[in-house]
Amino acid sequence: MLYILGVFIPLFTSFISGYISLQNKYLSPRYKFITWLLTTLGIFISFIIGIVMFNNVIKNDVVENFDAFHFFTSGDFYVNWSFNFDVLTTSMYILVTFISFLVHFYSYGYLGSEKSIARFQSYLSLFTFSMLFLISSNNLIQMFVGWELISFCSFLLISFYYKKTLATYNANKSFIINRIGDIAFILGILTSFMLFKTVNFDNMFIQISSFTETSFDFLGYSFNLLNLICFLFFIAAITKSGQLFFHVWLQDAMEAPTPVSALLHAATMVTAGVFLLVKLAPLYNTSQFILDIILIFSAISIFISALIACTQTDIKKIIAYSTVSQLGYMFLAIALKSYNGAIYHLFSHAFFKALLFLCAGVVIHALNGEQNIKKMGGLYKKLPFTYICFLIGSLALSGIFPFSGYYSKDFILENMYIHFLSHTNIITKISYFLSFFSVLLTSFYSFRIIFVVFHGKSNLADDLKNQKLHSSFYFVFVLFILAFFSIVFGKFFYSYIVGSNTVIFWKDSLIINDKEEHVLGFIAKNIVLIISVLGVFVSYIFYISDKSIAKIASRMFSNTYKIMYNRFYIDEIYSIIFITPYKSLSNLLYKYIDVKLIDNLGPNLLAGIIYRLSIFISKIQSGNIYHYLFLMLLGIFALLTWLLFKV
Repeated sequence: MLYILGVFIPLFTSFISGYISLQNKYLSPRYKFITWLLTTLGIFISFIIGIVMFNNVIKNDVVENFDAFHFFTSGDFYVNWSFNFDVLTTSMYILVTFISFLVHFYSYGYLGSEKSIARFQSYLSLFTFSMLFLISSNNLIQMFVGWELISFCSFLLISFYYKKTLATYNANKSFIINRIGDIAFILGILTSFMLFKTVNFDNMFIQISSFTETSFDFLGYSFNLLNLICFLFFIAAITKSGQLFFHVWLQDAMEAPTPVSALLHAATMVTAGVFLLVKLAPLYNTSQFILDIILIFSAISIFISALIACTQTDIKKIIAYSTVSQLGYMFLAIALKSYNGAIYHLFSHAFFKALLFLCAGVVIHALNGEQNIKKMGGLYKKLPFTYICFLIGSLALSGIFPFSGYYSKDFILENMYIHFLSHTNIITKISYFLSFFSVLLTSFYSFRIIFVVFHGKSNLADDLKNQKLHSSFYFVFVLFILAFFSIVFGKFFYSYIVGSNTVIFWKDSLIINDKEEHVLGFIAKNIVLIISVLGVFVSYIFYISDKSIAKIASRMFSNTYKIMYNRFYIDEIYSIIFITPYKSLSNLLYKYIDVKLIDNLGPNLLAGIIYRLSIFISKIQSGNIYHYLFLMLLGIFALLTWLLFKV
């Protein structure tokens, strides 16, 4: 019962904070602090419960399953509200609550003066509950409820400043695009039930070996059902995680306050897609065809998003595109059947990505909302602690030794290299070169931010150039903790998550596949680090050593640069293919079907008949009594005539 309480505490505090917000439009500083303290303490208590859960699962070697109550029955379709707490769930639970606690704590420094902070804290807590509900679900239906709640919370948070047209537009855009993944998720649930006659994870997984060759015919083609299920859930996952073709909502989600970006990118919404595929690892382990699709797709996502990040000028959008790229590495690990590697990078990424976003938040907060890196510069003197933390986050993101990103990304790319040596097909070759070249791009754009924002000539507004900038205690406390874990997490947890103690640590909660044995030379072993350092060096040349090189390169490759800066015109392509025809069709249907057909033959026609009838009736209301007596006699005569003929 304590475990379930840990999941629902953020929901309770969310409701209380939301109620306070509804009852008091303009909160006093005292009530703002109380609502912040309530929601933050609620998350912290859930975090402590998570540690207790994890300790119990690890030490006692047990998996806790709870059936809360019956949900519904429809024929053979029997679903409970059921919770599962194994090593995978509890470790993910700790990560979500820990990052959420830090974001809640940070938020008071960032939005403490905001009149709607109680509403904001309520949304954040609800967001956290949704993710906890998702990861602890023991069946697909319950997971889908959490999946939808996450989308709903992201909509609320992106549109937090709802009076801004752009905020509501981007929130709607995010919500609509995620419906594509939701349709795929629903179809995946239906197909899973059709095959397994259950949506409970444990009951599904024990039946997999019996259905590996099961297929069905459609339009003259035969489809393997397990492949279809894996494909549908893959579409759901990449939509939620904002991968290529579905990433267009992710950069626009930056319209939300910066603490939201940290929580969304580090521990909640975008990581839900990765968690879904890892949870369904027994299915994917039998579907090499789908894994090959994931391999090439993730490699292209990594590469394209890294290219886009190299040209953007909004500090939050650069970091957002780095998330798309890093999530691509997690999907790459899944494609290589390295599910523990995917989770390892997910955990590692959570710390340095939250650190980068919250450091960016400090910069934006100090510069009165400015997000264009070209209007910054020389900030290492004004914000020295933020500079150090941003540098640590960038080193971790770039995969520089000994920071956490070095260990987690290197593990995935080492698996990719071994896979490349063992497989000579074109998909593997393309995926290998794209994923490794993207390492250079990652360190390039990471240090582009460092060099442009914190070094070089100051391009600050005149009122900020001579102003002393300060960091709140709430900022410093959170950044210090995240910087610490960005340094030590990778090395400290390596042996447990992906190293020698992997099988003992994960137990039966995760499939651990044996790697093919290859003796790697010095260059092969350190190729990722070498490429990362090269990327930093190139960035230094472009933005510190000789800035004219960047200008010359942008002129020489102006068309390429323009395509990358405009995000490969994917939004514009979608507008031409989908949005414009949809609007034209909608206007056509409105004009000829809704107005001319339905309205004119329906309510307008009825209203016209009644109007004309009322005019006619009004004319016989002359006010002369003999007219009314005549009509009465006429009516009596008609009635008597009808009765006579009836008899």
